[in-house]
Amino acid sequence: NTPMKRLISYLAIAMTLLAAAVPTRAQRFIKEVETIAALVAMNPNDVHKAAYVKGYYAAGDGGEGLFFYVSTNSTTTNYGTIFKPTSYNGRWARDYVGDIQAMWFGLYTDGVTPNDTRLTNMMSIATAGSNLRFPPGTFGISNVVFAITKNNLTIKGSGVDSTIFKALSGNAPFTVSSATVTNTTYEDMTVDSNQKGSCFNLNGQYLVNGLTFRRVKFWNFTTAGIVMNQGANNLIVDSCIFQNPANTSNTSDTGISGAALRNVLIKNSKFHYVRGGFIVNTGTTTNEVEIPSDNLQFINNTLDLGWLYWPARFAASGTNVSYSATVLTDSTASFSGINVNDTLRVMTIITNRTADALTSDYVEDDAADFTAMGILRGEIVTTGPAFAVVSGVETATTLPIEAWLAGTTRAF
Repeated sequence: NTPMKRLISYLAIAMTLLAAAVPTRAQRFIKEVETIAALVAMNPNDVHKAAYVKGYYAAGDGGEGLFFYVSTNSTTTNYGTIFKPTSYNGRWARDYVGDIQAMWFGLYTDGVTPNDTRLTNMMSIATAGSNLRFPPGTFGISNVVFAITKNNLTIKGSGVDSTIFKALSGNAPFTVSSATVTNTTYEDMTVDSNQKGSCFNLNGQYLVNGLTFRRVKFWNFTTAGIVMNQGANNLIVDSCIFQNPANTSNTSDTGISGAALRNVLIKNSKFHYVRGGFIVNTGTTTNEVEIPSDNLQFINNTLDLGWLYWPARFAASGTNVSYSATVLTDSTASFSGINVNDTLRVMTIITNRTADALTSDYVEDDAADFTAMGILRGEIVTTGPAFAVVSGVETATTLPIEAWLAGTTRAF
């Protein structure tokens, strides 16, 4: 038994142990292909039961990944993680853990081609707790809105003005409907209504319990950035932007509009070229829930025109706070005038005025009592299509104002 024979024997034993330790699928040959189209066209019934795809349409486009072929798999093809070979049974299954990537499903980023079916396929594999990740690009959404139907989801882009969801038809790009959905988070994206209506639409009574928007830009809407007229509970809007083009002629745009809202926190956000920052409705129309809103916080926000707006028919109260269309009372606070640190403003609506109000430096209303209404310097009033900032209260029926702003004029 020579030393050389002993060495050969030891090597043989080592190779046997190593082979046993390596998973069977890793021992197979891995074929490299350029695209998903090449993957589904290849014959999986040879030695290549594993394949590495370089990209969905082209190498490096985000659709790359490792696939394994299982001849007995009959799972429905979703064109992202499961593919059926063109001429064979079985399925190619993507090998992955962690976040679900949009480009696995071949989404188009040109802002023109609809992604409705591909987004639906992407949502189909999400489970509670999933993170859905989107790269830079403009993702067009047409007839089928991106319907959120799962709980505890995070939909995350690559940054404001980097990842853009753009409406191509009259639907809001995002909606929550037809199911009770809890704890959904949207981060780092722009939602472009493209002058089609709203950016985000919540349908159904109290369907959402836990909805968070962080670093989201709601852009180019004609109705509202967020519409929740059927109710929502536990809403957080943090570091968001609600903005319309400077030349918009729309007169009804609102940053956030809702009814039956409970536990709402809006903070560190900006409302630019938007007539109404945050409007709370009371549910007197058929599409609004007649349930009082409660615990609404509006903190450290920037508004260039419309402030906080309770319609005239709205009146309710909480433990320490009562409010109406024109008056906010907090029994625990000490109001000493308007200053830059104020976090809550009430936008007073003036409906009666003299004929020359828009050409004068005053709002005059013989039926009003501006003193009793508690109007303060710096508040914004409206008369028809125009806006103005109050410079003081001269008499109970006369308000001095700054220069009138037309409906399309905004000043930063």
